[in-house]
Amino acid sequence: MSQQQVIHLFQSLVPKFQEEAITFMEFLMNKQKASKLPDAKGKIRKAGTLKGLINYMAPDFDAPLDDMKDYM
Repeated sequence: MSQQQVIHLFQSLVPKFQEEAITFMEFLMNKQKASKLPDAKGKIRKAGTLKGLINYMAPDFDAPLDDMKDYM
């Protein structure tokens, strides 16, 4: 199926179903990211490639949030 066919089918949907189609496409993108399938550029993402790029993290990063005290 060509991109033009997909666009035509998408545009023929009512707005409610367009939103549902977008949600499903986002689900598929997340599923693809979680798998070892290559991305659109043909590259397989590798864990740890951004290691060392976070220069600062607040000391209380892992501390419980005040907003969640009712649930703890």
